Amino acid sequence: MPEDAPESPRRVGRWVAGCGLALLLVCGGSGAFVSMRLSARVDEGVRAAERVRREIARHGARRWQRPVLRGEPIPGNAADAARMALAEIARLPNRSELGELLDGALEANAEGRPSPEGLAPLLQRTEGARGALRRATRLTWAARPMAQHEDLGRTDPGDSPSAALLATKLLLAGAMDASPSECMATAADVVRLGQDLSAGANLLPRMMLDAHARRAAPVLLRCAARATPEELAVARAEVERLAAHSPPASWTFEIEALGMARVLVSTLPESPWPSDAQRVEALSMLETSLSAIDHQLGAASRWRAREREGPTGVVRGTEDEDRRADASDNALVSIVGIPYRSYGRRTARVEAILRGLVVSLDAIEHAKRAAGPLPAQPTRLADPRLRDPLGDGPLRWVLEPGGRRATLSWTHTAPTTPSRADAGTRARDDAEDALTVSLP
Repeated sequence: MPEDAPESPRRVGRWVAGCGLALLLVCGGSGAFVSMRLSARVDEGVRAAERVRREIARHGARRWQRPVLRGEPIPGNAADAARMALAEIARLPNRSELGELLDGALEANAEGRPSPEGLAPLLQRTEGARGALRRATRLTWAARPMAQHEDLGRTDPGDSPSAALLATKLLLAGAMDASPSECMATAADVVRLGQDLSAGANLLPRMMLDAHARRAAPVLLRCAARATPEELAVARAEVERLAAHSPPASWTFEIEALGMARVLVSTLPESPWPSDAQRVEALSMLETSLSAIDHQLGAASRWRAREREGPTGVVRGTEDEDRRADASDNALVSIVGIPYRSYGRRTARVEAILRGLVVSLDAIEHAKRAAGPLPAQPTRLADPRLRDPLGDGPLRWVLEPGGRRATLSWTHTAPTTPSRADAGTRARDDAEDALTVSLP
């Protein structure tokens, strides 16, 4: 086959060229595929961003309508009015020292000791702000619209958690030496203030509601020991309104999920991507982020469906969402995830405190009308509306010998873990999950 020898180099050349063309087509096709998929994902990101904006706008249009505790209702947003008053408190100098002074005053009152020096001038200096906070609770609705994206880096003095906590202490310290009826009304206003500030807000104001209720409850009960049966009946009716009309916790968890979705939208990679490697990397980032956004939007939708569920349903919902996040194989879901369960149980504790106050005030009222001891088992314990929101049965009432003192408790908000198993920590847990009820 010597005549064929000259053809061999040509055949080899054609074969090499064919392979090169095939490789070029494959590579080019792969690049085109990545580009097409990337373009589709970018469009999907635009739609996701628009959906997040619509959901946030829909959420921001909500108003929490609730009955006022006393007096004539005043049209307006209670949350905005409260934040204006809190901004004044936030401007007080040496807030840390003032907080310590107020803690000492509240502790002295609990132990029957005189108030520390410096309390009276502080109360006089803040009389206007304290009055404004209480007037705010008489407004007819409350809402805390979510800040727009461009406002995320800004802070408002009225949104300061430390200012809200200081305001709570100021109101309660100012109520200690007032008449029993005025003292109980102020303590109820402290809880309503916390409710108003948490309506439609994110997790931080919701957690501050827990602080409001835990601090107000013992002050209210100490004042109740000095009250007449008629004053107790009025206070009990106000606390029943607080317990029956609470801002839905589902709103808070919904806005948290939407906030996380908005953060994820802001991190979506943007063009140009001049190289194939950059396009592949951008595609991977887009797919991961869009999956995480979809997870958060799904959580928001599920929370919206749970809006009418009570505290027990909220706790179940937090456990469901935590399980969904744990089961996800998307790393971003766990990184930006919300520890729903711990927040849900603390939210339910607020309901337990309010229900416990209704039972306790009713028991004190009956004891005073009968001029006798506290009941062995208050009748309101059987009320299905006042069951333990964290457990499966009624709240627990333990009467001490002599019938002048009792403890009302509910299911612990969290199990004791090895890191919290020391007696001191457990004692603090017990104190936070119980009310002390006494007669003078």
